[in-house]
Amino acid sequence: MNGLLFIGLNLADAWFTGELIAYGDGEANSIVSAYANSLIIKGLLSLAAVTILVATGKAKLLGLLNVCMLLVVIWNGGWLLTYL
Repeated sequence: MNGLLFIGLNLADAWFTGELIAYGDGEANSIVSAYANSLIIKGLLSLAAVTILVATGKAKLLGLLNVCMLLVVIWNGGWLLTYL
């Protein structure tokens, strides 16, 4: 369940980022700026992260990662609201 939530939050982050870029903002993270709003790439990368964490017995980390991603999504959503 935590894995699906993590993937969903990453997809929400990519969507919000794409909307913000459409309004003229940019991706703050230079590492992901090349694919910042690609839902497919972001989904596949988050699926890979979940798979690795589960395979290595570190699935409990997904709870912390979900909290962090939720904060990112809330942050991006807040910025998007300033354009509406």
